Amino acid sequence: MHSIPQYTLHLHSISQYTLHVHSIPQYTLHMHSIPQYTLHVHSIPQYQLHVHSIPQYTLHMHSIPQYTLHVHSIPQYTLNVHSIPQYTLHVYSIPQYTLHVHSIPQYTLHVHSIPQYTLHMHSIPQYTLHMHSIPQYTLHVHSIPQYTLHMHSIPQYTLHMHSIPQYTLHVHSIPQ
Repeated sequence: MHSIPQYTLHLHSISQYTLHVHSIPQYTLHMHSIPQYTLHVHSIPQYQLHVHSIPQYTLHMHSIPQYTLHVHSIPQYTLNVHSIPQYTLHVYSIPQYTLHVHSIPQYTLHVHSIPQYTLHMHSIPQYTLHMHSIPQYTLHVHSIPQYTLHMHSIPQYTLHMHSIPQYTLHVHSIPQ
């Protein structure tokens, strides 16, 4: 785990697992923050979700191998939604956002874009993702089956990430 200047990262797990760079077998977590307030959290194996929020407010999210989620938020205020059979997509866009959502099997996606560049993403049934993004952030989240991830990026640059039911992860990035 690496933290750049102006950041303190705290990572701890609740339950039976202590996480630093790696967690339990079959679930490897890598976390680091790189310049421009970029956080990467990886949890393996079967599902990898990437959420990107760069200073220009672009979000990209996907989970592999069976699920691919893409959410793009850019300053043109346009909505593009593409859904593959057996998908329900809900996209709510508030000014200053362009959302593009693409989903793959067995998912219900809810994407909310509200002022101050906050995105809420929910993928159901096997996991629920909540993501809140604030300017000058790039967030990468990779999740595992049967996990719930909550990720919050607020104006004070605090990130909270929770992965349950088998563990709970808290990731805090706080300005110094």
